[in-house]
Amino acid sequence: MCPYGLTGLRLSSGREYRAIFPFENLSLVKGFTLFRDNCMKCHSINKIGGTMGPEFNFPENITEYWKEEDIISFAKNPKAYRYNSPMPPVTNVQDSEFRQLIRYIKYMKNNKLHD
Repeated sequence: MCPYGLTGLRLSSGREYRAIFPFENLSLVKGFTLFRDNCMKCHSINKIGGTMGPEFNFPENITEYWKEEDIISFAKNPKAYRYNSPMPPVTNVQDSEFRQLIRYIKYMKNNKLHD
C-alpha cells in the first residue's frame, strides 16, 4: 500500500500500457507485471503510473544512478536509506522477482520517453 491512503490505480484499458509494455522482449513481461502490481500505484515509467513517488525512467533511468542491490535494499527498507520516507517496505516481492523487475526497468532505458 502506498502512503496517504492510496490503495490502487485503475486504468480503463490496456492501451495505456502500450508505451511501457516490453513487446520486443517478452521475457520481461514478469518484470512489467511486478512493476504494474507493486510499484505503479506510486511510481511511473515514461510518465505512466502514479505521481506520489519518483519516475523510474525519465529523465534518467533509476538504474543509471542506483546500484541494483541498493534498489532492492531500499525497496525492502526505505527508512534505512531515507529518514521519514513515506514509502512503505515492499515485503511481498522476493529478491529474484526484484531482479526481474530491475531487468524490466533497465530495458526501459532504451524505450525512454522523449520530451
